[in-house]
Amino acid sequence: MPETHENTIDKPLIWKEKHQIRSYDVDAEKRATLMSLCRYFQESAGHHSQTAKLGYDHLLEMGQFWVLSRFFIEVDRYPLWQEQISIETWSKGPEGIFALRDFIFYDTDEKVIARGTSGWLTLDIEKRRPRRLDYFAEIMPYVSDKHAVEHRFSKIPPIEKPDIKSTFTVCYYDLDISNHVTSTKYIEWILISFPIEYLTTKQVRNFEINFMAESLYNDEILILWDETSQNKKVTSVMVKRKTDNRELCRARVGWD
Repeated sequence: MPETHENTIDKPLIWKEKHQIRSYDVDAEKRATLMSLCRYFQESAGHHSQTAKLGYDHLLEMGQFWVLSRFFIEVDRYPLWQEQISIETWSKGPEGIFALRDFIFYDTDEKVIARGTSGWLTLDIEKRRPRRLDYFAEIMPYVSDKHAVEHRFSKIPPIEKPDIKSTFTVCYYDLDISNHVTSTKYIEWILISFPIEYLTTKQVRNFEINFMAESLYNDEILILWDETSQNKKVTSVMVKRKTDNRELCRARVGWD
């Protein structure tokens, strides 16, 4: 049996909700994008945290906010426009400074179409530094040995031969409610740095990203690929800020 902590009606151990794939969440082939799946997951995770009084407003009162630090997803099938899907998500409890959370996407036949795991931090609003999660286990219901994927997070290594593929300037609509670039925007920047031939003939089957620093309004962003991983099934990518050469994230993109 899974190891559980405080499952109640008001604070459910496993959160499940439905989403319908909207026209603005799909690509030219009417498939939900990877960014959309990530947004659905984050929305459901937020709703679940809210039940334990660990949502955005609750943390704001403590001078903190949630940030996604690690993210990994495997996709078997991308749902189509107007399709109804459901997402199941649960906290796996704290691990060091991280709060771990897994998720599974299902179609209407309850067939798994995607699954993944994530690691979250709480940052101090003023200092922008991680806070300890001593209180987390006492408040948030969790199950520590139910796993959506057999994946343990580790640092993604630096790329060997970086090659600049795209540049962006952070605009106002790239920011989220914490006033920094939203996590899904990095995923979008990374994917659109690939040529159209890649995006129309291949699909992302797994994607992992490690966030390392914040990006703010008007920052100039560089997307770099590892030349040694091009034309392979896994592409290593790095995102940097041009002004100070600071690494913002590293990612691995697995193609079919």
